[in-house]
Amino acid sequence: MFLYYVIARDLSGTNTILSSSVLLQSLKLKYDRTTISVLDIYCAQLQNEESSGAARILATFEKMSSWFTDFELWFNALKREKVPKIPVNSSTKIAFFIAGAAAAWQRPELVTDIQWQKIQVLLTQGPGKIAEILGLALPTARGKWPGQKAQIEGVLDICQKISKA
Repeated sequence: MFLYYVIARDLSGTNTILSSSVLLQSLKLKYDRTTISVLDIYCAQLQNEESSGAARILATFEKMSSWFTDFELWFNALKREKVPKIPVNSSTKIAFFIAGAAAAWQRPELVTDIQWQKIQVLLTQGPGKIAEILGLALPTARGKWPGQKAQIEGVLDICQKISKA
């Protein structure tokens, strides 16, 4: 779940890797448009940057450590207090939400009760119900990276809109 969160937080770095055929060839990994291949490529590039001193494209270890602190703070707020009945199969949605929430609010205590109600809809309902109740579309991913990327962007957009409501 944390790796999905990292990719959502570092979407620009992920896009940079995927758009560079030279970089992909140097990693000796194939991008086959699946999310799993993107996760593998991201991890390989992290390792490459740490071990070989390659040019920094992705977040530093220090940055990711601070992201983990944010992730843990939001995850605990969700599961312990605000939305404890999130379905087990919603791990990627949770990861993407936490990335969007950290950008929109910074800390869980800055979220109002009305905003938490909307967040609960986002995290516990399917795309149809989200669109009906929140008036916002959430793309579905189906295991392919273009859909997953659209879903990340959709969750980020929804978080921004909820934060302004």
